[in-house]
Amino acid sequence: MSAGETEVLPGAPRVGTRSATTVDRARVVAGTSWMAPLALALLVIVGTVLAGRWALSVHQWRVMTDEMTYLKAAQSFWETLSPIPRVRGVPVHNYSVLYPGLLAPLVGLFDVPTAFRLAHGLGALLMATAAVPAYLLAAFVSRSRAVALAAAAPVVLTPWLLFAMSLLTEVAAYPVFVWAVYASVVAVSEPSRKRDAMLLGALTLAFLTRTQFIVLFALIPLIILLLEIGSRLRDRRGAGRMRCVRAGARAAVTEHSLLWVVVLVGALVALLAPGQGLLGSYQSAVGGAAVFPPNFVQSLFDHLNTMLLGLAVLPWVMALAYVGETLGGSADRRERVLALHVLLIVPVLLVMVTNFDLRIAGSVNERYLFYIAPLLVIAAACYCKSARRPALAIGAATVATTLVLSRTTFIPTRDFALFGSPTRLSWVALDFRFGQVQDLIGISFANSVAVAGGAAIGALILVWLLRTGRRAVALAGFGIGLAVWGVALMTYCAPKVRTDHDGYSLVTFGAVPPSKGSDWIDRALPPGAIAAMAPSEINSRAGAVLPLGTVTAQGVWWHAEFWNKAVRRAYLYEGAVDYSALVSDPMRLDPRTGRLLVGGSEAPYLVVAKSEVRMAPEGVLVKGGRDLNLYKPRHPYRAAWAMRDASERGELSAAGARLVLYGNQASGRRMTTVALSLTAREGLRQPLEVSGPGLRRRVSVGKRRLLSLQACVPAGRSRTIRLEGKGLPKLRLVNVLVRRGAPC
Repeated sequence: MSAGETEVLPGAPRVGTRSATTVDRARVVAGTSWMAPLALALLVIVGTVLAGRWALSVHQWRVMTDEMTYLKAAQSFWETLSPIPRVRGVPVHNYSVLYPGLLAPLVGLFDVPTAFRLAHGLGALLMATAAVPAYLLAAFVSRSRAVALAAAAPVVLTPWLLFAMSLLTEVAAYPVFVWAVYASVVAVSEPSRKRDAMLLGALTLAFLTRTQFIVLFALIPLIILLLEIGSRLRDRRGAGRMRCVRAGARAAVTEHSLLWVVVLVGALVALLAPGQGLLGSYQSAVGGAAVFPPNFVQSLFDHLNTMLLGLAVLPWVMALAYVGETLGGSADRRERVLALHVLLIVPVLLVMVTNFDLRIAGSVNERYLFYIAPLLVIAAACYCKSARRPALAIGAATVATTLVLSRTTFIPTRDFALFGSPTRLSWVALDFRFGQVQDLIGISFANSVAVAGGAAIGALILVWLLRTGRRAVALAGFGIGLAVWGVALMTYCAPKVRTDHDGYSLVTFGAVPPSKGSDWIDRALPPGAIAAMAPSEINSRAGAVLPLGTVTAQGVWWHAEFWNKAVRRAYLYEGAVDYSALVSDPMRLDPRTGRLLVGGSEAPYLVVAKSEVRMAPEGVLVKGGRDLNLYKPRHPYRAAWAMRDASERGELSAAGARLVLYGNQASGRRMTTVALSLTAREGLRQPLEVSGPGLRRRVSVGKRRLLSLQACVPAGRSRTIRLEGKGLPKLRLVNVLVRRGAPC
């Protein structure tokens, strides 16, 4: 091709001697003045400030074990430079590695509380940058800066900015998904090997951000196939249908050969690879006995309607009209490509997320589905420019939307997690306002009817504006109105989400803000040190007995592991229950020698609950926290004492309990003081019998009793103190303190 010639795409109309594609690209570039980048930068800044205001107000994490896993994976990336993260010393086969990779420098360079705040600021910025690919995609399809800005504003000024309050992959997946769709629309509209390579890179990046986006690898080739076949069927000019189908399929493969080769090889590897897991937690959405779990249809409508309300419904109506009109008669290749993306990606994600939520999450979670919002918004903005028969298309879309809205009551309930579905909170305000209107006019109506009525009024106004040639007004009203709705919804929901966040922290971790001083283990240890936890029940706090279940024990251990880089292992002593799904090693006691046998390697430091009633390690107490003690144990591990026949909650066996004291070989014979803190149920009358070497006592235990004993323990040997009595099952041991004294 000579320097004076330009490439003409198949089927592209000519404008003079230059292709329409070249003219369109030149028009977009020439029309991009300094005002468009300035407006786009302003949108990103405003979105970052809005999201950052609430993200930086959070002082505690919320989603276990997701947030902890990402933080620990980030630490692993920084320390090992390995693409496979390790959590608790074990490789984690989680393909969502982009977000932990972005956090890695923050976690590596700063202490965890500082990295935590910086990560929330980064999340706010990442969410806001979705405006950039949204702008580029809308500009590419519509060839209009005004349409691009009208689409970008609602994409960034959205209630789902509240997801920045948590350290979750959603904050990175939101912009990455829009970038992937942009790369796909460009590559499919104007095929070339370079664009296909960029598309494959974008799809890979999307998959590495959230595994659910693996569906794009299947949907994009299908979009290409439908586009090429449909184009030839529409312009067949007397050719047979099968001939057009074959020609379209051939063009789909030849024009995107690189993409098809990679996708087919990947599919073959996935089929032949032993075992599953390529989808991560989404594997359950494609496997199992039931393809569609019970209540699937209703849940699908609830998922969709939750999203529609977050978008003020009208973008959905306009997107439906855009898809119908474009695929029904538009000659513009870019418009048809975008319409096909909306037509396929939106329902597939909707079905996939509904399936996953029913099987795993148990409730509606917008955080898995809100990625469809930019697609709907961009399609709706493009429709303001391309609408040809708005009355018919919007009318049909409004009727269909009304039927969809009627399947959900929009009555407030509490069967969802606020952090995962924040816009559901708006149902409370709407229900209240609808009730006021009903009282005012004296007519009762369902909330779904009110929502559908509001959407219908908006649709009528839109039709009037488009039919009377006021497209600029319609576009401005769409962009500004939807952005205002998004900010208003976020402003209403944000304080409630944060209150729920702080309330969860108060109940689970026992303090607000709990991040202050939470990295006390890291501060007490040298850099790079490794500590292990021995999780157990928290029976008492600051000397006060805690009724069972008053404070969630798991919160104490989560708290310690999350905020301290040094905590990298967990040992489950004598069958204790772990408080996370992460990998743990068993720990058991050799009752004869006092050896603590660990399934994996022995960590240099060990964290044990202050109120642990079953054992304590032999070693130096480095530091004590509020609920936990940090030890530098003797190696190999050995118990200083162990309580046999007692549960981790301190419940004693009816056959009696034994406190075994193990002597330290290095310290010689020592007089050992034992303090047992016990509580009793009401009505206990039988005395407790305590016996041991040179010791026999009968004591009564009221509501609370501190029992102090002494025994001489020889070096390298053990002494046993027995607790017996008919009322033993009514007693609860809430604390054990053992101290070695002077030689005996």
